[in-house]
Amino acid sequence: MELLDYLYAHGLSEPALLAALGLTRPQLLALAGMPQPSYRLRISLSCMSFFGTHAAADRLAIYGRGYVGWGRALLDGANGLALFTARYRQRLAEIGGLALATPAQLASEWTHFLDGTYGLCTRSGLPEEIAEKEWAIQRLRALSASEQALTADDMQEIRHWIARLDAVSPAFAPHERSRSSRATWIDGLRARYGLGSDAL
Repeated sequence: MELLDYLYAHGLSEPALLAALGLTRPQLLALAGMPQPSYRLRISLSCMSFFGTHAAADRLAIYGRGYVGWGRALLDGANGLALFTARYRQRLAEIGGLALATPAQLASEWTHFLDGTYGLCTRSGLPEEIAEKEWAIQRLRALSASEQALTADDMQEIRHWIARLDAVSPAFAPHERSRSSRATWIDGLRARYGLGSDAL
């Protein structure tokens, strides 16, 4: 199934996360500052073999791939919000986007991070990629909304931020692709401006 293939290739199953962190499920759920699963699946199985037919139902949780390292930092005593804020702000400082680091923006990003949102719309789900994604989208939104003719420098900046966004954005699950940030800000802008997928 394409969806399961995608989730296992780009995410981390709950059993794999628990094994990597050496935790039980109740311990994981009680770990303050740990994001929720990005995907929750209810699965009904029907298996036919030489021994007959077998039916089963199960649940599956998929987390962001970067959450092993994040969980280890929490287990070592890190404060989740403080760690998130420091890493988010550091990446914005590196890419010239500190204007995005307002208290309201940080509070919103922290909430989405805990909800597991970024485990599905960035490659790792970690603060650095979240900051990069949000600043790239803000820059692309501003550049593409201009009513004036774009200059060569504008086009170079568009290429730059598309490439940066592409580097931190996953392919997205099959049923999400058409509504994803990738469809709008990467594929859509490449088509709009006639840019190839390798345009830098």
